[in-house]
Amino acid sequence: MERRDFINALGQASMLITVSGLAAACSKSSGAPAGGNTGGTTTLVSADLSSELIAVGSFKSSHGVILIRTGSTNNVTDFSALSLTCTHMGCTINYDQGTEQFKCPCHGSEFDVNGAVLQGPAAAPLPKFKITIVGNAITVS
Repeated sequence: MERRDFINALGQASMLITVSGLAAACSKSSGAPAGGNTGGTTTLVSADLSSELIAVGSFKSSHGVILIRTGSTNNVTDFSALSLTCTHMGCTINYDQGTEQFKCPCHGSEFDVNGAVLQGPAAAPLPKFKITIVGNAITVS
């Protein structure tokens, strides 16, 4: 192999590796759960409602999922459990307790506490998770 052919092959291999890395970085996958009901019994977030999540708007997060109290009773309908992964490009979103909204730091998408898109570029809502309440114990799976 001539030197010129070797350098061309090396350049092409480098470009292929770079493009593959960029494609993987821009994919929607992340270390967080894929979203939605996981179908299993894995507890992603749990809390004791006698001492945690007392006030409307309070929240707890774990394993890429956030649990927010949206109402004043201890009914499942007064809580929201959502993925913290933006549906646009997979960035981790931030919850603003004061405005009760999520904002993606990467591209500016905004979501409400039920996961609905308030502002794009995200087109899909945040995935929801199953909430179970038994006594004062709340779990998200």
